[in-house]
Amino acid sequence: NTKRAAIEVVKDLTPADDTGRFDLYIGGFAPVTDQGDGGTTGVESVAPGTYEVGETAGTGTDLADYRSAITCVDRATGDVLDEAAPATVLDVTLAAGDDVVCTIENVRTGAITVVKKTVGGDATFGFTSTTLSPSSFDITTSGGTGERLFDDLFPDTYDVTETALAGWDLTDASCSDGSDPASIALGAGETVTCTFENTKRAAIEVVKDLTPADDTGRFDLYIGGFAPVTDQGDGG
Repeated sequence: NTKRAAIEVVKDLTPADDTGRFDLYIGGFAPVTDQGDGGTTGVESVAPGTYEVGETAGTGTDLADYRSAITCVDRATGDVLDEAAPATVLDVTLAAGDDVVCTIENVRTGAITVVKKTVGGDATFGFTSTTLSPSSFDITTSGGTGERLFDDLFPDTYDVTETALAGWDLTDASCSDGSDPASIALGAGETVTCTFENTKRAAIEVVKDLTPADDTGRFDLYIGGFAPVTDQGDGG
């Protein structure tokens, strides 16, 4: 006699209250449908051999909205027998007497939208990041606004920094979740909007006009907050 093996597929969702539903299966058995966090195929008794375990999208669910991974472990020892990431299907080989549980983890991905707002005109602004791809990108505003979307992001900490542009002052930089743009804490399934607002600087000049033009008078011209230019004649 050859002892049969046992195998179970379990669903692990992040966040646990995610509304995604998944059909779980073990090759050769009818799938269990529309499983949420903690869902299971139940333990199946099988002859030793190789079995395909996996999942497909359940009702109202798009697998593209998730990062998926499969890990199969020996239930008695906790030893990892096989794993794959990213993956929604895995072949696992069972020996006589094995008792294996395969956990399919799905983490809902999030998104970061970088919004550029301008006051006083439009321009092209450069940004850098050590955590997003590409690591440098531009946003050109039109009508005082522009944006760049980064989606399919795993929960993690991300950063965005604007490169200073001559003639513009950065007047505000904030994110919708309260994060600093230099340290955006993105949760599972979260969408964060980070807005950078720039105000265009003004230009002012003071010119000397003398009558007659060859008058010998000399004048110190100034704009408040700047050192004056001294002894200016006509055209100074």
